[in-house]
Amino acid sequence: MNNENILQYSGFGKKIFILLFVVIVLEGAIRKWFFINSEFLLIGFRDFLVLTAILYGFKNKIFNFSLTFEKIASLWTFLVLIWIFVQLIFKDLEFIVALIGLRNWVLYLWLSLFFYKVLNLDDLKLIFKFILLTIVPISILSVTQHFLPLEHFLNKQAGNTYIFRLQGGDLYDDVVRTTGTFSFNSSYSYYLMFLCPLVYFLAIGEKVKNSNIIFNLCIFVSFFLAVLTSGSRLTISYSIVMMFPFIVSLILKKNKKQILSIIFFSLIAIFIANNFFYKAIDITKNRYQTGSYKTNDTDLTLSGRLLEINFGTKETWSNLNFFGNGIGKGSNSARIFLNDYSDFIFGETEMQKILKEGGVLGITFIIVKILFIIFLIKDNKIRNKINSLLPFIYWFYIILNFSLTSYSSQITAHAFSYLALSIGLILLKDNFLSRT
Repeated sequence: MNNENILQYSGFGKKIFILLFVVIVLEGAIRKWFFINSEFLLIGFRDFLVLTAILYGFKNKIFNFSLTFEKIASLWTFLVLIWIFVQLIFKDLEFIVALIGLRNWVLYLWLSLFFYKVLNLDDLKLIFKFILLTIVPISILSVTQHFLPLEHFLNKQAGNTYIFRLQGGDLYDDVVRTTGTFSFNSSYSYYLMFLCPLVYFLAIGEKVKNSNIIFNLCIFVSFFLAVLTSGSRLTISYSIVMMFPFIVSLILKKNKKQILSIIFFSLIAIFIANNFFYKAIDITKNRYQTGSYKTNDTDLTLSGRLLEINFGTKETWSNLNFFGNGIGKGSNSARIFLNDYSDFIFGETEMQKILKEGGVLGITFIIVKILFIIFLIKDNKIRNKINSLLPFIYWFYIILNFSLTSYSSQITAHAFSYLALSIGLILLKDNFLSRT
């Protein structure tokens, strides 16, 4: 591709990326406040944008099938199509559910590949600024939801039910678990997780497109308030774990002024939290103290829980079906077609769902994920790029995300996971180091 074509494709790619992000962020607000039954219309519109981008890539010969990424994507697509065909014949898999499975296991992978091919670091800086700016209005909404009564219109959830509450116990009245513009708490958590590495990147003194100290302060304060009022253990725990690449990056920069500034603002943040949001802090602390993971009435250690999340449970492996029970069946969006509205159709963890959906192909899914992570860590060329601060912080996030979230079954987690993968791949392109 020549430079003129790259510029043309880049402009289209940026528009699709930003439009997709906007739809993901706003679809919950549309569902819970305006059009309750619009879920599949909104998901359909989002997938239409994804298909448009992929078809645009094929039409303009953006994909080069002699290259490794395209070969891997093609092989995976072929395997999933064959597996779904077998399941349609022998497993009574409904066609509409099979399409959902194809969407979850294949479609967005091609989207990530498309963005990798057409976008560069300059494009990402503009996209990052747009993404970060969304936290300002959403944090204001989150704080507003936090202080409003549980039954207020803004605390409505999709389906005419009201928002999840945090139990105040003997100390306080119950308070809301805020969701911002999203349908449910988990979706809001995935949004905050998606922003976290970018916020930390700003915090170590780096810049996005035309950012300045005022911009950075607005983002820091907004993100802090959004996490504080979320009431989500996932969001808070994740933000704490992400402190590891953040602190490592600070040490690598050796900027004493930056470190002192962060300490100063952290003390101010602690003061604000303890004096104005003490209720949220106390109740969330209580959730950490009383919450424990249980499986079959047996408490799990943290390491045991992590093993189950990444490799599935003993029950899942002992009942493993060679061809699986149907790719797509474990997805949230398949429940309406299966007349099953339980929270965990194929189990609570992502690996349970993948193994039960795909059987042996699910095992392949897990192996490919593990090999990909090992490849990232061991490849010298990639490791040199990850030694740069943004790729290091961002790939730490991606590995965490694909290790801990419902990236193939939960609608919002799925979307954010593959947008994140797109960004991560772009950061590994050859032109990254020369532009920083």
